[in-house]
Amino acid sequence: IFGPLNDAEFYSPLVARTGNPDLTIRWASALELVHFSMADAMSELSSLIANWFDERGFDPLPSVGGASRTTGAPNETLRSVLARLARRPGMVLGEASSWRLHCYLAGVDRGGDWLLLPPVAGLRETVDGIAAHSRDSYGSSFGAYRIYSQSPADLLAWVGINPE
Repeated sequence: IFGPLNDAEFYSPLVARTGNPDLTIRWASALELVHFSMADAMSELSSLIANWFDERGFDPLPSVGGASRTTGAPNETLRSVLARLARRPGMVLGEASSWRLHCYLAGVDRGGDWLLLPPVAGLRETVDGIAAHSRDSYGSSFGAYRIYSQSPADLLAWVGINPE
C-alpha cells in the first residue's frame, strides 16, 4: 500500500515502541515485536492509518454513495476520485507512474481485506477492465502498467475514466 506505510513519520513511532528506536525496521516488524496477537496488531494498524488520513483531511477509501468513515460527509464516487487522479497522477501517486497506479489500485482492492474494511464499490470492475485490456494487448494482466509506465491516465481511459 503506497501511502502512510512508507512515511517515516508514520512508522518511526512504532519502531521506537520496540525499545530500540535505531532498528532499521518498519511498521510490520515493529508491530510484530510489540504485539503478540495478529488481531491486535491489525486493529492498531487500521486505527493508525485512519488517523493518519483523518489528520490530513481526506478519506483514503471512498465508498460510492456512502459516507466518509472519518468525517461522516457524503463521499465522491470512486470514478470521480480516479478521474482526478488521471488529471494529476503525481499529486496522488507521488509521480506520474502507471506502476504506482497499479500499487494504489491493489492496495485499495486487497489492502482493505487485510484491514477488514468493506470493499470499494466499482473498484473490482476498474481493476478487471484494465487487466483484461492489458491481457488482450500484451498477454499479461499487468504488462500495460510497465509499457505505459508514465501514462496512468491512458490506462484509466481504457475503463472509461477520463480526467476531470
